[in-house]
Amino acid sequence: MVFDVQNFSLNDGPGIRTTVFFKGCPLKCSWCSNPESQSEKVQLLYYRNLCLSCYSCIEACPNGANTIKKDKTVFLDRAACRACGICADACPSGARIMSGRSMSAEEIVAASTKDSLFYRNSGGGVTFSGGEPLMQAEFIRIISRKLKEKGIHCVLDTSGYAAWEKVRSVLPYIDLLYWDIKCIDPSKHERLTGVSNALIISNLEKTLALGKKVLIRLPFIPGINDADSDIERAGMFLLRLGVEHVDVLPYHNLGVGKYKALDRVYFPGSRKIYRREEITGICKRLEMEYGVSAGIV
Repeated sequence: MVFDVQNFSLNDGPGIRTTVFFKGCPLKCSWCSNPESQSEKVQLLYYRNLCLSCYSCIEACPNGANTIKKDKTVFLDRAACRACGICADACPSGARIMSGRSMSAEEIVAASTKDSLFYRNSGGGVTFSGGEPLMQAEFIRIISRKLKEKGIHCVLDTSGYAAWEKVRSVLPYIDLLYWDIKCIDPSKHERLTGVSNALIISNLEKTLALGKKVLIRLPFIPGINDADSDIERAGMFLLRLGVEHVDVLPYHNLGVGKYKALDRVYFPGSRKIYRREEITGICKRLEMEYGVSAGIV
């Protein structure tokens, strides 16, 4: 189950890449910029600002999920909606978008290899992202093995939250792992994401012990996980692991519109966007106090 296949991607690993976004995630980060990635099911996004009130969706829906409100706009009853996609096909303005589709391993390999010339010339390849790709670990193993047989570089973008057996099963076919750690403080991590980080850290340590190439990435959200104590914990953690470089992911609010389209409430924490000097200050602190170079993504 995927929700996007993005060709000519420049920000998901070295070189020019194809990024396959898998649906479903065991973490429920309240600031997630791709909320449609959290559910493993097909979903309907309804962008009301694009609706023309042509009522094509009302006529098309077999479940009566769409009705006309007093102000002549269309109301979507999520309880009645079956996410069948019929209304999205009927919508002339793109106000209704389906997120999620089943793809076979052969389809993904075909979509991923058509740009192999660009991969060779740029040092690129294919990135598995999400959501959490390891929720579909056996599928990732099959696809990555097929791609490796074709000499294609594979990156796994993961939170590391999965049974170790699943992680280990894909490692022989993965060239580089992007490992996101939302927060080092275990209790805060559980409050922010809904799960403990114990398994994430344990899997990371085991993966590093196997000699796999891992790039740790630290997302920072203003007022949420960027207190002095959070930065200190992160620095000490990286120092203990002997990590020389991390990527810092500053918070952005580009996913706000998707929450509205899914009829979900955006997280109630700080919506402040970092000034350049603020996020640079975090990076400098990691470098000066803990000897870890930090790049801003």
